[in-house]
Parts: sequence; structure tokens; C-alpha cells
Amino acid sequence: MAKVMGYKSLLYTGTAGTTASSLLEKVRNIKYSADPQTGDTTSRGASTSVPLGTASVTLINATITFSMLCDDADTLLPDLLAAALTGAPVAMKYLPFAGATDIGFDGDVILKMDDNAELGSEKTYDFTATPTTDGGRQPVINAPVS
Repeated sequence: MAKVMGYKSLLYTGTAGTTASSLLEKVRNIKYSADPQTGDTTSRGASTSVPLGTASVTLINATITFSMLCDDADTLLPDLLAAALTGAPVAMKYLPFAGATDIGFDGDVILKMDDNAELGSEKTYDFTATPTTDGGRQPVINAPVS
């Protein structure tokens, strides 16, 4: 994979149950995390030596965190704020760069929002997106996304 600068990452939103298609342009930072959780599969074997601990993946927690500038001209921000304040799912799609087809996230999410009004800085909203099936579709991670 060639070197890719962070500003080339793309984040889209839309109506839950559909593929997100509205590009979020007022996003400052994006972080996509896939965190495998494991269960212990260690066995004692023949009990002749100390066993080596082993594990198997039992689930993967995926999250997208992103920061948006507070801008009255942004027509998508009010929808994200409303979703965060009511718990309504929204569609979200993350691509690490334009044209990416085999890595990213595509699914419906529940949003958590933090309102940041730091002295000496622009007002921002920090969002954490957690996958859900409440919008009617199964989320897809690190797999082909359209």
C-alpha cells in the first residue's frame, strides 16, 4: 500500500438502512478502530510442561470517532446532533482514501456526542459511532465497501 496522508480519508453519513452517501466535509479528525476481543483457549495438554496461553477471537468491536467543526452552513451537522440526542441510528461509511474497495466500514451506527467549547479554539462536536443493526442492515467492517 502506498503512503496515504490522513486528509484523504472520507466519512459519509445518510439515512439508516441505506448506504451512506453524503460526504461529511466539516470533519477535522477521523479515527477508525477495530478491536478484536478474545476468549481463552489454553489447554493443559499432557501436563508435562507449562502451557502456552492461546486465544480465539470471539467478537470484534468497531468504532469510528470523529470531530466536526461547529458551522451554521453545515447542513449535515444538525442531523448528526439530533441522532446523538435521540439515539436514532444513522448510516455511516468510512474509507481510508478515495477509491478504497477492500477496507473500511459500511453500516448503521448509534452516535455519542461531546460538545467542546474550549477557550482559544473553535467549537467542535466529537462523535463516537458504534455499529448497530437497529437500522435494518448488518454492518460490514474491513471488507469490500462500495
